[in-house]
Amino acid sequence: EEAVEESKIGLQQLNQNLEQLVAKRTSALRESEARFRFLFEQVAVGVAQIDTMTGRFVRVNQKYADIIGYTPTEMLVLDFQSLIHPDDLKASLANVERLKAGEIREFEMEKRLFCKNGRDIWVKLTVSPMWMRGAKPDYHIVVIQDITGHKQAEEQVHQLAFYDSLTRLPNRRLFLDRLQQAQVHSTRHKTNCAILFIDLDNFKTLNDTRGHDVGDLLLIEVAERLRSSVRSSDTVARLGGDQFVVFI
Repeated sequence: EEAVEESKIGLQQLNQNLEQLVAKRTSALRESEARFRFLFEQVAVGVAQIDTMTGRFVRVNQKYADIIGYTPTEMLVLDFQSLIHPDDLKASLANVERLKAGEIREFEMEKRLFCKNGRDIWVKLTVSPMWMRGAKPDYHIVVIQDITGHKQAEEQVHQLAFYDSLTRLPNRRLFLDRLQQAQVHSTRHKTNCAILFIDLDNFKTLNDTRGHDVGDLLLIEVAERLRSSVRSSDTVARLGGDQFVVFI
């Protein structure tokens, strides 16, 4: 009887220990989930949980919704692919397939997404899996940062470096670069090219008698007429002053 009693006491103690362990594990799990939800909502970048097989949004934080222009609830009926610019879709899907196949652990790229108002924005996107290696891919996490302003600044720098600020034609630097590329292409494929140098007669007289504003208008008009007279594969450039060149 004493042995049976001791056994009962031991079982009771074991049950108590198990209950305490389960309670601690449950509490830790709830605390971890609470921290995850806090970080998910408060982080300063857009974060979304996406179903890997369907591309549908499962969970979206407010920052992600703000960047795209939807509400979090509206985004739950959308899929990730429908928001990607067509020119960037192929590369994005290829990276997702590599992720699902286990070839890469994550990928990062710059791409364009469509907003609710129809305009597109540039984002820096990072995608990482939410599954263990070797397990069935269920979800992945997408993090986005709006870099539209950065891209616009890059384009402005590019325009200043390679295009004439008045006529928007390629400048001397860009023309010489395209000429060099065409020479290589012509040599390889045994084709010919033509270069036309064009000066405007009496342009200085026009500036002196009618003013530089009128001279600028003439340069802009000449540039547009030259550009509309050649194919998209040809190049019209302004070398400076009243000097233009057409590369065919």
